[in-house]
Amino acid sequence: MSVDEDFETVLRQQFRLHEPRVSPAAGLTHRIMAEGRRERRKRRARYAVSAGVGAVALGAAVSMSGLRPSEPDTAKEPAVPATSGTARPAEKQALAEWAAGLPRGAAPEVAYLAGTTVHLPGGAVRDLDVADAAIVGQTVAGLIIFVEENDPQGVLAGTRFVLVQDDGTTTDMQASTAVEGAAYEAVVSPDGRYFTNGDQVIDKSTGATVGEMPEAAEVLVSWTSEGIIYSARGQEYFLWRLGEAPIALDGFPGVFDVGSDVGLRGAQNGCAEAVRIAGSGEVTTLSAGCVPDLLSVSPDGTTGVTTDLRVIDLATADASSLSDTPLHSVRRDSEIHWLDDDDLLLSVPAGNGSSRLVRCSTAALRCESATGPVQVGVNESVRLP
Repeated sequence: MSVDEDFETVLRQQFRLHEPRVSPAAGLTHRIMAEGRRERRKRRARYAVSAGVGAVALGAAVSMSGLRPSEPDTAKEPAVPATSGTARPAEKQALAEWAAGLPRGAAPEVAYLAGTTVHLPGGAVRDLDVADAAIVGQTVAGLIIFVEENDPQGVLAGTRFVLVQDDGTTTDMQASTAVEGAAYEAVVSPDGRYFTNGDQVIDKSTGATVGEMPEAAEVLVSWTSEGIIYSARGQEYFLWRLGEAPIALDGFPGVFDVGSDVGLRGAQNGCAEAVRIAGSGEVTTLSAGCVPDLLSVSPDGTTGVTTDLRVIDLATADASSLSDTPLHSVRRDSEIHWLDDDDLLLSVPAGNGSSRLVRCSTAALRCESATGPVQVGVNESVRLP
């Protein structure tokens, strides 16, 4: 299944439950909205799993066909000394062990969530005391967090947006997480000035409403540097900028990080390609070909990082590793945040339900630890903007 098909299927399953003509049961709206946010956090995982299906199938086909590698040319290759035994691939190092051995660097330059605790760049820490939380984006007024609250029985009771200021002060936002007829999801503009929950567009520097999302918008996919990508009628995608008419896109454009015009798009043969979206809505391919296990792409579209932390020159497909030893792959839904075209923050497991943030330079092929282990929960990551 391609990324397009997988993405569409999940969206239909998660969001078609809430039709305006249907009167939902009590609490259903909150549950649907919460599931929508969970799905946004998992899009990269779905993309990667979808992209990997073809690769797995290809490997199985080769194995079942009975093909074997050709015998080594003994006239050119030296024989293995009898005392060395059979040559084996180098063992892969556990990510937690690798990260723990990195030198300690500066604290993260951006806010992050460890479980439901907000860590701010200035050093302020604020525990939100909620059931779950996710970062929507950094605005000029503060960090916007989507939170879920449970009742005493552990059942989801409500959702809301919280604004966290640089000193850790929190304010409940007036914007609702569930607006009848509005698009699902909430996004922040690349410059942090504007916010929309799928209905009105709010200028966070003044609090004034400056526009409304197109009525046909159903799901907000991302606010890229070229505008908001949204889906409509389940099968169509559009690019929209404030004050302009929507531009129809030629199918699913890809998965884009907030504020970037560069994203990832799956292909039928089980790999991924880097793409760029233009203001006209045209999507062009940046990579020389499809890249297996591609996790993320730099904002300038020149460099890719794979799940086993190899750095790929997308123009030439040349690869180098961020580690001196082979590593186990990071989870495909691991949080990653590019600080600039060469530097990134990555959440890696630290064991016992904890993770740490690692800062890497793709130019210098060097990594350092940006935090110690922080508790996030089993199979969770430190969450980044």
